[in-house]
Amino acid sequence: MESNLERQDTDFAELSGFWVVGWHEPTRRDNKNRDLSMLSGISYAREFFTLADAERKLSHLSITDRIEIRNAVQEAVQGMREAERTKVPAHRFQLARMSLQQLIVATACAELKARSPIPLDWPDLAQAIHVVAELPGLRRHQTALACVEEAAYVAILAEHQFQLMAKLFGYLEAQIDTRTTRDFQLYRTSRIAGLCALLLCGGWVIVAPRNVALGKQVSTSSSCGDMPAPPLGEPKLFRVVDGNRFEARYAACTGKDVAPWISIDLGSPRSISEVVIFPRTDSYWIIDELPPTQIQLSLDGEHFKTEGTRTMPLTPDIPWRLKVRNQKARYVRYIGGSDKPQQLLVSEIEVYGR
Repeated sequence: MESNLERQDTDFAELSGFWVVGWHEPTRRDNKNRDLSMLSGISYAREFFTLADAERKLSHLSITDRIEIRNAVQEAVQGMREAERTKVPAHRFQLARMSLQQLIVATACAELKARSPIPLDWPDLAQAIHVVAELPGLRRHQTALACVEEAAYVAILAEHQFQLMAKLFGYLEAQIDTRTTRDFQLYRTSRIAGLCALLLCGGWVIVAPRNVALGKQVSTSSSCGDMPAPPLGEPKLFRVVDGNRFEARYAACTGKDVAPWISIDLGSPRSISEVVIFPRTDSYWIIDELPPTQIQLSLDGEHFKTEGTRTMPLTPDIPWRLKVRNQKARYVRYIGGSDKPQQLLVSEIEVYGR
């Protein structure tokens, strides 16, 4: 029959863990918050390699050691949190000092056990302070370490001494991580998944089609007598490609002609996936504007190929969205498709591609 200790070890095998991380000042005292703060790709990669080092150090410790160190750290953290809530300076100082002493012993024990392959007893406070004092970065915490050793409480310096001890506490807490073996696997998986998602999102932003007509040169077969004025300093037909889908009335209009057209020069050949035509927005139609209309593409501006024909009227809420399957073109033309005179009025023309 297995003993209580063996059963307890088995129970905690997946619930306890310990590792010593690289020497750095923590940005937050809470380990979970510190983990959640790692959002960049560099932090993901750094955390991945740190976890691998953690597991190597974890293998030097027995399950019992992990449980004891974890419990000591948790008690020290609870004590420091209680000290932070305490209003009496002298009481706060004593609580912080006691919690810091407990954390120093736990840190020293973890460091010694990770270094030595043979079982070691827990060090006393004097030994623990000696071990901790050798850690990189402790030089700037010497004053706080002196408060722990000498208990030199000075009323006028109470708040300053507490802040120094709190910084030392945060530094030492960053050296011990009590996450579990299961946590190591979950964090590694989440870091890899997060990095992959970051790369995929970044790749999608780079390759996703965009409105390549924005701000490009526009021309028409003719102009109506009520053409809206462009913004100051912009070309006459700039409103057609300014990004505003809902003009007060319309952005451009042609005269009443047979096969009137509005054309956009994209500047260079593009791989086009979609063309969107937004009509006038002043909510009425006249007979001259009725379909059919067509969307045409061209590489040279002379030879156009019809990609789609529209036989239904357009509304601001239902624009004409034509998928063109990544056709190569430099010129995009919206043209009347009837053999009778028509007039074209549009609020915006968008061309999506790369």
